[in-house]
Amino acid sequence: MSDTSSSPERIPGAKRRHTDQTTTADGDTVDTLLTLLNDPKARAILEEAADSRKSAAELSEDCGLSLSTTYRKVDALTQAGLLDEQLDVIPSGHQTSKYSLRLETLQLSFSDDELELETGYCE
Repeated sequence: MSDTSSSPERIPGAKRRHTDQTTTADGDTVDTLLTLLNDPKARAILEEAADSRKSAAELSEDCGLSLSTTYRKVDALTQAGLLDEQLDVIPSGHQTSKYSLRLETLQLSFSDDELELETGYCE
C-alpha cells in the first residue's frame, strides 16, 4: 500500500496517519462491510463525513435523508468501524455527536484460500 502521509487531509485539523491492520475476515465481517458499501445512502453519509465532522442532523440534511434513516445508517457505519463518533459540547451546554470518516483504505484479497481484509484507519 502507498504511504498516505503526504496526502491532503480531508478532515480539517485531523491527523491522517495510515495504520495498516491485516486480519483474516470472517464471513459476517465481509458481508457487513460489503452490504454497507453497496448501500447508496450509507455511501452518501461516508462521502459527507469525509469532508468534515458532522452531526446526524447535518448529515441528514446534506444527504437528503430522513433523520431516522440517518441515525440507523450512522449506527451501522460506526459499529462497522467506518465512522468515528466524537462528542462535542455545544454553546447551550448540551452534547452532540459528530461523525467523521474513520476508514481510509480497505482492501480485500485472497491468500492461501482465505479472505484477508486489510484496513487503514485515520488517527
